[in-house]
Amino acid sequence: MAERVIIHLGPHKTGTTAFQKYLALNGPALLAAGFAVACDLKSNHSGAIDFGQSTNCYRLAHHFIRGDLETPMRLAKGGLLPSAAQRLAVATSFNGWARALPQQNLIVSSEAFSFLRTDEERSLLNVMTEGLAVHPVAVRRDSPHWLSSWEAQLRKMGLTAPPGDISGTVFDIGPNSWMLDTAQLEAFWGPALRWLDYEAAVAMHGSIIPAISSLIGLPAGLESSGRWDNVTADK
Repeated sequence: MAERVIIHLGPHKTGTTAFQKYLALNGPALLAAGFAVACDLKSNHSGAIDFGQSTNCYRLAHHFIRGDLETPMRLAKGGLLPSAAQRLAVATSFNGWARALPQQNLIVSSEAFSFLRTDEERSLLNVMTEGLAVHPVAVRRDSPHWLSSWEAQLRKMGLTAPPGDISGTVFDIGPNSWMLDTAQLEAFWGPALRWLDYEAAVAMHGSIIPAISSLIGLPAGLESSGRWDNVTADK
């Protein structure tokens, strides 16, 4: 049975798409090495565990994200607002599926997990991970570069800020943005959270993938997905 769940939470614009593609390319080799990779749910909020093929588990993550946060995916695609019953059903079913896996390790990746902050979200996540050792992994990027890249991503998605106060929204791209508050992430995920330095990893390896792989213990020699994916003007 699975004993450890590795939650790769990005955040956005730190090589997450490249890492998710890497996981998809190397699924069989990872299984043989004792690492299962979760794929995303097929539907937005059916309340059932019905897996698709994408290794970006954004639909799964949105079962935990507070309903009043308009994430980019909620704004771009609509929906992604499951009911309380659907949220609990998915968290419970996912836990049962994960604990029945023959592999000892499970990798779950989505940038959307980086939006989690509240006690209610934590309680629901605890249902999903009950009986498993949780190992969260995040990547820290230079703040001005990250903000510039995030703003470019919002433009790429055709999203514009609403009128009025944008603090606490995904359009808050000021130097004191809540999305830059690593202390809040550390408070949510606890002492198990491990950080990687984006600029240092890219300078050394040309990609974040080797640094993440080494941190979580993935086998060497897997197929590469290339350096960049989902590139914006500022990467």
